[in-house]
Amino acid sequence: MRSMLLMTVALATTTMACGPKAPGSLSEMADKIDWAGTPRLPSPDAGAYADGIEAPRDPALYSLLRGKHHDGALAGAASALALAAAEGVGGLTRWELREAAWRAGWPYPVADARAWSVGDGLTPPRDLLTWVEQIPADEPMSLVRARGRDSDEWVGMAGRPPVQLGALPRVANLGSPLLLPPVPGGTWRAADPSGALSEGSLDKGGSILLSGAGEWLVQVVQGDKEVARFPVYVGVNPATTPLLRLPNPMPQPSSGPDADALARALLDHVRNAYGRPTLSASPMFDAAVQQYMRNPAAGSAAALSAIGFRGAKGIVWACDDVTVENCFDNWVWDLRRREGLMSTTYDSYGLQTSLDGTGVHLTLLLVDAESG
Repeated sequence: MRSMLLMTVALATTTMACGPKAPGSLSEMADKIDWAGTPRLPSPDAGAYADGIEAPRDPALYSLLRGKHHDGALAGAASALALAAAEGVGGLTRWELREAAWRAGWPYPVADARAWSVGDGLTPPRDLLTWVEQIPADEPMSLVRARGRDSDEWVGMAGRPPVQLGALPRVANLGSPLLLPPVPGGTWRAADPSGALSEGSLDKGGSILLSGAGEWLVQVVQGDKEVARFPVYVGVNPATTPLLRLPNPMPQPSSGPDADALARALLDHVRNAYGRPTLSASPMFDAAVQQYMRNPAAGSAAALSAIGFRGAKGIVWACDDVTVENCFDNWVWDLRRREGLMSTTYDSYGLQTSLDGTGVHLTLLLVDAESG
């Protein structure tokens, strides 16, 4: 009996030692696939927000991703990012991920995103296969490749939506309702094209009347956690390029003046993108920002009064982040700031910018100069 037991243990140990190691089996599979064929990509544009399993469009990926929850919307988002990489532009910054996801119909936060670049037609790298292997079978994910001049650009994305909202329109007719499903303890918030805010409970579901033409921004929260945030385009065509990508891209700043120039260019670009008048830059209001930064508790009115603009109306936005674009990403897609962003009341601005080892520091003052 003891001999049989020892034999059983020995066999089990041998089986464990000789069994396939993850992601060894995936690597073996990848080695057998012909990667020289032209990649096939899903469309990066969607007319609706939807989530669901969709087989990869690229035949080479079909067997590699078998058993995974390959999401069609995330695949479209990854396609936009991979195509941009193949053209030598873009990356996986937060603002690029956010807008690629929305464009493809994914309204939830992106949990993870990775990119790899290999020679065209070559087997995907080991760390890519490891990433695929580690994603749980029930977690929405995507993996695509796009071919550049001499390389294959791979992008993988994953998401973990805490609540499924079902199909929602990304493009809608003027005057139509946006119907949201019940979310226990949930709340919806919406900023209309002028930035006016409204909100309601989602315990029994909700309905938002899309009464104005333009870009609406909708947010769903549950407790203190954001479930989803997404734009809805009412009576207008949705954007096909990221809002924060300048027509004439500027290099990442290496000094305070560089960061200041980029911030001013982005402010002009965003206002123009939404059809709002360009704000006037003024050294006087730059000085008002400096005054405000000495004593933020006194507010913008005191800072404006100190430079002779008594009674002038102003609002201040401050940001500390790793890039200028991240600061604008924080501001543009914050529902509370949409009214200031879209307003034609404010006609001027002041700005102070600094750059150090921790990142960029922006303080922006929007001013209604005529009110002072």
